[in-house]
Amino acid sequence: MRRLCAILAADIVGYSRLMGQDELGTLDALRRMRAELFEPAVAGQHGKIIKSMGDGWLVSFRSTADAVACALLVQDKLAVNPTIKVRIGVHIGDVVFENEDIFGDGVNVASRLQEFCGPGCVAVSDAAFGSLDGALAPSFDDAGPQSFKNIARHVQVWVRAAPVPDPLTLGQALRDRRPVLNLVPVTTSDDRVEVRELAHALTSDITACLDSVDWLSAETRQEPDAEAYVLDATLRTGGNRMRLEARLTSPDGTPIWSDKFDGDLSQAFDWQDDTAQETAIGATDLLLERESQRLHAATIADMSAEDCLIASMMDFVLLDDASMTRNMNYLAAAIEKRPDFTEAYAYAIANFIACTSMQLHSVLEPHVQSFPKWVEAARRLNSQSPMLIVSLGLADYRFDGDSQSLRRAIRFSLRRAPFSAMVVCYCGFGYVWMGEPEPALDCFRKAERLSRFNPMAMPMLGGASIASIQAGHDDAAIAYCERGLTTSDGYVALHASMVAAYGHKGDAEKVAYHLRRLLDINPGFTVKSRRESSRYGDTPGNRRFEDGLRKAGLPEE
Repeated sequence: MRRLCAILAADIVGYSRLMGQDELGTLDALRRMRAELFEPAVAGQHGKIIKSMGDGWLVSFRSTADAVACALLVQDKLAVNPTIKVRIGVHIGDVVFENEDIFGDGVNVASRLQEFCGPGCVAVSDAAFGSLDGALAPSFDDAGPQSFKNIARHVQVWVRAAPVPDPLTLGQALRDRRPVLNLVPVTTSDDRVEVRELAHALTSDITACLDSVDWLSAETRQEPDAEAYVLDATLRTGGNRMRLEARLTSPDGTPIWSDKFDGDLSQAFDWQDDTAQETAIGATDLLLERESQRLHAATIADMSAEDCLIASMMDFVLLDDASMTRNMNYLAAAIEKRPDFTEAYAYAIANFIACTSMQLHSVLEPHVQSFPKWVEAARRLNSQSPMLIVSLGLADYRFDGDSQSLRRAIRFSLRRAPFSAMVVCYCGFGYVWMGEPEPALDCFRKAERLSRFNPMAMPMLGGASIASIQAGHDDAAIAYCERGLTTSDGYVALHASMVAAYGHKGDAEKVAYHLRRLLDINPGFTVKSRRESSRYGDTPGNRRFEDGLRKAGLPEE
């Protein structure tokens, strides 16, 4: 059977050497890597392992974006692995499936791309690169046209360099202070391929949800650490009936939560999404309650800088005046306790800007004089933290409107932290403020996929609604707002977007309701105050949003 699909070719670097040095240790490391990372990553991105060669794999995907996302995720997670390094190539082309094997142009080019790149790298063809959105494309550099053995034509190649260890935002001191949760890969005794792939996909989705919780240190491990909370789950089946039994235990082995999720194999995809989210939420809600009580039992004066930052992350949930006031106070204390604390500056600067955009004036007032000092002190740290880089880019844009500098910051941060929901979300807001809706929507969609229950979930919907109106998609903006308003009716950005969208649509009844709610929440909200709160650029998209507000009757100033 011949069809067009994306092919990922992966190869273990120095496999023969590793086996010669320590055969048993290498086999154990590969077993753990497959169970904890590779197979869940493939299943989580809707891939199918077609061929396993011992020292490598051929994997097919429904879309190029899924294949590339899988490749980047694997390489980022392996950056800290002391033993296993891989090379990965991705191409989209015609392939032939025959007798549980795969042949054709797509396979040949993907294999040559894998051979071309170095350890920890990902190489993709121009055909694959052209299918990537604005959230994935910045990760790659143009390597030019290359000539490959047994490939008649030159192949234009794009390469993503090997990530440095720990490419995300959190330093070692903070990781050591966070509560630790180990997810044991989901197990099943059912030998059916689709059930085993579902178990891998559940492992991947639950891991992705847990990874997005900044105050938690989550890892997938077959053998949990002695000091970790442990989340394990078993997928049981009877015909098409399924049940996931999930359990959370404390480090001393005491059970603290369990739940069961029933479903039908014929509806596996929807059930998988809902069950992974509910499992992660069930576990993290309990951990948040236990750990926040532990932290908040101490006064700020008695807390370490790292504890202050973790407490601020735990308070960054409701986005209302009270929680954001606590959030900013904790961050200010973290900086005072440790003036070289990169992550505290990153979150303090980003959250100050977020409060400015939401016009939470009472939250901002105690920190207005500190904000420019934070920016200058953070710049002197010369840190390569992606969260800090995008935060500084947003701060500079607020000061001087330098869109080129902000674009460079966004590109750097997306390259270094493509799976950090917070980083990707703030990059989306950078694009919104510059009036570039399409890359903004790419970022918000990706951030939402990365984290369905991250504290930034509400701002993601608000940002996506603004970008949709900028792009002329008023119905899409309304849909984003409706999703957000079912959770919270008090978020200003959603009502502002509803006012602008219905202003363009000429729906007087809807305009009146949302304009009244908007001004109830923020009586001083005007076209000018909104523009100045985030320094929206003078672009066609931003002008369209403001025109919608004017059509709805919002005061100019």
